[in-house]
Amino acid sequence: MTAPANKNMVVTRFAPSPTGWLHLGHAYSAVFAHNKAKEAGGRFLLRIEDIDPTRCTAPFENGIYEDLHWLGLRWEEPVRRQSDYMDDFKAALSRLHERGLLYPCFCSRKDIQEEIARSGYAPHGPEGMLYPGTCRHLSADEQAQKMQSGIPYAFRLDMAKALACVKGPLFWHDREKGEQRATPGILGDVVLARKDVATSYHLSVTVDDHLQGVTLVTRGEDLFYATHLHRLLQHLLDLNVPDYHHHGLMLDDQGKRFAKRNQSVTLRHLREVEKKSPQDVMKVTGIYLLSMAAVFFIMTVPANAQTPAEDPPATLEQQATRQVLRSPKKSFVTFSLENDSIGSGRDEDYTNGTRITYFDAQAAVPDIIHSVAGHIPTFSINQTTSVFYTLGQNLYTPSDITIREDVPGDRPWAAWLYLSAGLVTVTDNHADELELTAGIVGPAAAGEPVQRVVHEILGASTPKGWDNQLHNEPGLIASWNRRWPAAYSFSQGGYYAAVEPHIGLTAGNIYTYASSGITFYLTPDNGGLQDVPPRVRPAIPGTGFFATPDDSFGWYVFAGMEGRAVARNIFLDGNSFRDSPRIDKEPLVGDATLGLAATWDDIRVSYSVTYRTREFHGQDEGSLFGSVSLGYRY
Repeated sequence: MTAPANKNMVVTRFAPSPTGWLHLGHAYSAVFAHNKAKEAGGRFLLRIEDIDPTRCTAPFENGIYEDLHWLGLRWEEPVRRQSDYMDDFKAALSRLHERGLLYPCFCSRKDIQEEIARSGYAPHGPEGMLYPGTCRHLSADEQAQKMQSGIPYAFRLDMAKALACVKGPLFWHDREKGEQRATPGILGDVVLARKDVATSYHLSVTVDDHLQGVTLVTRGEDLFYATHLHRLLQHLLDLNVPDYHHHGLMLDDQGKRFAKRNQSVTLRHLREVEKKSPQDVMKVTGIYLLSMAAVFFIMTVPANAQTPAEDPPATLEQQATRQVLRSPKKSFVTFSLENDSIGSGRDEDYTNGTRITYFDAQAAVPDIIHSVAGHIPTFSINQTTSVFYTLGQNLYTPSDITIREDVPGDRPWAAWLYLSAGLVTVTDNHADELELTAGIVGPAAAGEPVQRVVHEILGASTPKGWDNQLHNEPGLIASWNRRWPAAYSFSQGGYYAAVEPHIGLTAGNIYTYASSGITFYLTPDNGGLQDVPPRVRPAIPGTGFFATPDDSFGWYVFAGMEGRAVARNIFLDGNSFRDSPRIDKEPLVGDATLGLAATWDDIRVSYSVTYRTREFHGQDEGSLFGSVSLGYRY
């Protein structure tokens, strides 16, 4: 067989089988192979491995070209289709026949299982049970008789005879694992061809890599053990030995390899149904197409220069995407209660807030939301995009709730009943939140009956001043918040700590303010992702998401500070379009929060306490209120 002309040039290939639509794992492998060639100034090949005539189809083959073109990949023409070169594989098979290294096997899977059951011994290799050698010792006459009878058969490699042809150890170089010694005996007598197909994957891929001059074979780590056999075939057939790089696998939400039957992760589905872009797919897989600018840099950078690590740390978006894809539990319901009685023990100022939030970590985003998000600067929709919905109520009272009359110099009575809908998306290493809130301020918000009932149950003082509350007014708030959850982080001694800055803007007739702050958190380093429990605005934000191991206990300590420049606060400024109680607000307000969340299996409980600086002129001191929340994931 002809050897490649230039052994020094890096040549890689991507070799899919047209038996289904390409999925995310294929995208990773294709871009990985492309980049390895381009960063060395080499060649990238595409090969169609269509040796199975019963499963390979033209639509699937055309789909391969469409998907790879969509990703931005380009390859050398012509594409080698294995079905067009069966003579090459027959020639290799004949060489092994001539050396007496093959024998026909007439066993079906059922026959093999029954033989193993009868013997009571099942030899195992790294990929499962090995063939027990049932047909290895058939005589030539028995073989000929069975073949003439029309029984289906396969040609197996007689591993013992093949190894006897090897003088000394065989090695190959793996760029991920280093120098490797081949031990093909662990795979047993493998099938190299069948009666109706003159080759198998193992034989055809080894022959093709030689004939196409492939110098670097990049493929998933699931094929690592196959390389032991391929190295033996290279020796037996006098083929060139390339380098190998077995990369990690992308896994589905069950922790298994992606399968072509899983339509939700095929590139076709992501492109045509979910309207994803090639950049979205790159972000999900965590590997990016090497640009020509990057190729130029790699080819011209001095040999002794410091270059980035080959596999840079995964971005927050990649980590979040993998958590979402792997976790079977993507929905979260959290009930939150904020009250001054579980903070300062008093009943004044911001006296109560209740909120129930539904958070879906992988809900389908409606097309109209796609369109809207496309017009919002810095916001993008990708695999991490999550939706949340909230129903909540806030109550505000002056310092003495037993006084029936309006109290000059103190904050007005007010209630706020609202519904919110929002999106959260992680892009690179930051998270963006958009929230639209609509509700009602005034008697229609049901502040008075709720507080009266609660106080009766608790035996607390009866609130008497609700006749002085703000008038009914519809409210609308639009909020944007950006966080950098992994801006500063480190792991030490089994713990993970991080510092998360955030900024935000909120506008509407209820609140208008700009905010900035920072959150600190500490948690065991168990490989999961967690977020701060959801809070009632204005507050340090959180979604309530947690991806911790099932059936285990975990905890999460957090502390934060936030400052707000307040342009409007209806609960101090009063109604927008009519006279109402009001008081002069402080333009700058700050919060300081300390909290602890504990998780067991699918339940998370948290408690935090917040100190808020004075919000209006004449307020004696800042307020202190506590927050408890109960979250459940499913």
